[in-house]
Amino acid sequence: MPARSCWLWVPPGCLQNSPQMKKISILSTAILGKDVTGVVDANLFSVTESAFIDVRSLDGTELRRTIVSYTDAGIPVVFTSKNAVKAVAGLVCDNEPEWKIYSLGPGTSKLVAQLFPGSTIVGTAPSAEELASIVVSDGNKEVVFFCGDIRLDTLPDRLRKAGVRVRETIVYETISSPETIDGVFDGILFFSPSGVKSYFEANGVGPETVLFAVGSTTAAEVAKYTGNKICVSEVPKKEEVLKTAIGYFLENE
Repeated sequence: MPARSCWLWVPPGCLQNSPQMKKISILSTAILGKDVTGVVDANLFSVTESAFIDVRSLDGTELRRTIVSYTDAGIPVVFTSKNAVKAVAGLVCDNEPEWKIYSLGPGTSKLVAQLFPGSTIVGTAPSAEELASIVVSDGNKEVVFFCGDIRLDTLPDRLRKAGVRVRETIVYETISSPETIDGVFDGILFFSPSGVKSYFEANGVGPETVLFAVGSTTAAEVAKYTGNKICVSEVPKKEEVLKTAIGYFLENE
């Protein structure tokens, strides 16, 4: 997908003490959308958006049967991505599940509540490691884990080591979509390990570029490719990663 740029709004007067601040260039490796960036009259930040991965929900008679069979199986369900939530919601058809759900939060758990109103969110955590610990501490012997085809090992490995049976069900594919981006950016935003890999397939980073990650797992993937400074958002949401970058540059420019 071609990269696109916009001007980012910053509250009026926030730079009254820094009249000489240069315009900061930021690259987002995912499309943020106008609801996040906001196009208004401001020339402080230039944000370029480009999607480095594509996601395709899976379908098929056998997959639908498998998921429908889980709707009344009484087995807790685990979600670690919004992509999985959307994919499963499109496959349950008219079978309204009443699952007990463990979910990463807050973005994924919010979507779970919207798309599965008949289910109950019984545990949330900001990372897969912490979510796995909650699943184990609740005494679960078995869970259904809806995931993508290149999911990380963190959660299923932690559960299996604790003796929890994990029924992995792949419901979407992640497709790498690398492209060469011209120019050097002051900051780059990353939102998933797969997005990191796709970006570095065709690009590098400038020596002074600061990198911003949605969570610790994504940050660890970034660190495999560069020794540049990495900042991790306290809240794992796209808009919060952007806010982290803005805050960093306002304080350090």
